[in-house]
Amino acid sequence: MSAKRFVYHIRQSAGCDNALGNVVFRFANPYAVYLHDTPAREAFRAPQRAFSHGCIRLEHPMQFAAYPLRREGRLA
Repeated sequence: MSAKRFVYHIRQSAGCDNALGNVVFRFANPYAVYLHDTPAREAFRAPQRAFSHGCIRLEHPMQFAAYPLRREGRLA
């Protein structure tokens, strides 16, 4: 089996048990860096937080999501 011949898409269901949490923010960038929620809330209490492989965990992802919506007048 090779990547070219693998005809399936494997995806983890969304939700609180997902490794990326409840929400993911993907932005076009040459480094494939994205921002996401996390079910591992204890990571925010650690003094050193360089646990990722290129992604950025957000402590308050819903507040982050609301900011651009508020700026565009889509959220009160």
